[in-house]
Amino acid sequence: MAHLTLDKSNYQAFSGGQALDLDRKEFDILWLLAEKPGKTYKESELYQEVKKSHPQLQESPFKKYIHQLRYKLNRKFIQILDEDRYRISF
Repeated sequence: MAHLTLDKSNYQAFSGGQALDLDRKEFDILWLLAEKPGKTYKESELYQEVKKSHPQLQESPFKKYIHQLRYKLNRKFIQILDEDRYRISF
C-alpha cells in the first residue's frame, strides 16, 4: 500500500516517497480530507471549506480540482461515494 505524507508548512504532498505536483487548492482539498480520515464530505462542504482560504474560487469548476487531485494520486486515497460525496481512505 502506498504511503501518503503531507507537509502543510510547505504545502507539499508525497505518495510512496515521490513528491506530488499539487497546486495550493488541490493541497488544501487533500489536507481537509486527511484531517478527518473516514469522514465523508459532500462536494458543497469541501467547496465551502476550501473557499475560506481561496475566496476567488468558483463553485462550477470545483469538481475538476477533485478529479485532478485523484488523477495525481493515481486514484488512490480519495474515494468517490455517490457522485458528490468524498472521503479519504488510507
